[in-house]
Amino acid sequence: MNTQLTTIKVIPANNSNIINIAKLFDKYRVFYKKKSDLDGAIEFIKGRFTKKEAFIFAAYLNDMIVGFAQVYPSFSSINMEKIYVLNDLFIDENFRRFGAGKALIQHVKIFAQNNKVNTIVLETSSNNSTAKALYESFGFSKEIDTDHYSLVCGSTYELGSKSNITFNTH
Repeated sequence: MNTQLTTIKVIPANNSNIINIAKLFDKYRVFYKKKSDLDGAIEFIKGRFTKKEAFIFAAYLNDMIVGFAQVYPSFSSINMEKIYVLNDLFIDENFRRFGAGKALIQHVKIFAQNNKVNTIVLETSSNNSTAKALYESFGFSKEIDTDHYSLVCGSTYELGSKSNITFNTH
């Protein structure tokens, strides 16, 4: 923690801060080795915000956004309960160690409790020791007996044009 007295304020995304959140989202993607795409980042974040597909929170130091968290609602079938996926958490590299990450996680935790959500899940890069230490300081535990898989499917258009599979939605 920085030795200066700092106050981090966390507020939900709104029409006046969504572009600045998207700028941080672009930096977040670059941190994870993706090419910068500010227009795409703005479109993506605005899409999640306007369609109410995610809960997005901004961390402010004074009047400047220094970090954000994006949370997706989901479900655990096994536990038969609603869960939150803390999908994205990022603090601008110039403002780390001021407590913004802690403030965002605490805010998400209280938000979950207020919405009667018992579990928050997340994933991070296996070599992101700073983030892992932060998560563990809040009581997040590493899942030992679970393997995560992913499958890149391509866009719906690509699937439809290259596949003879049809889906009955009735």
